[in-house]
Amino acid sequence: SLSQGDEERITGIYIDPFASHVVERLFARIRSIMKEDPEAEVSAELLGSLEELCQCLRSERLVNIATHKYGSHVMRSLFVLLSGVEYPTTRSNKGWNKIFSFSIEKAITFAKYRTNKKLVHLKDALAQRYLDLPSQDIVRVAYDQYGSPVLQTFLQCTIGEDRGSQMIFKLLTTKNTRGDVGEAGGAVDSLCPKTFQSLA
Repeated sequence: SLSQGDEERITGIYIDPFASHVVERLFARIRSIMKEDPEAEVSAELLGSLEELCQCLRSERLVNIATHKYGSHVMRSLFVLLSGVEYPTTRSNKGWNKIFSFSIEKAITFAKYRTNKKLVHLKDALAQRYLDLPSQDIVRVAYDQYGSPVLQTFLQCTIGEDRGSQMIFKLLTTKNTRGDVGEAGGAVDSLCPKTFQSLA
């Protein structure tokens, strides 16, 4: 039922002060069910619904939800669900760090840490929509108090993958000397040291 309707209605659920919590809990419950029975088939109906819920996440709408007080939580929960990684039992940083505590040397074998791989194709499609955003929008998300955790989740869930590396270089090759969105410019030929400083 949540996946029915136009894009405006669906994305409105993601940023609603009350409905967003329901959707976030729904994604968490789907994760739990898939973890409890990893061998079970994912129904075509569920796959179709998740595709519909992801379909509207593109361009400016994607940026607006990622930088929204409530939408950012939904985006993180959705991305972790589609990635098939463990989800923290706590909202503290310790919960996130425990999930991604393996060393960078093991990043290439990250796939074995997934609790399921049945929705990864949806994660890849959503990740590509992030990468298709203009550099200025990605910088805007990176410096936003709600968007920054979304990008962190993106990078954590794509560690050792091409899309994760592409996002890192897209961020670090964007000219942004002052560290605010207004100064965001186009891409430069090489990594910009000032970008490291302003991001830090």
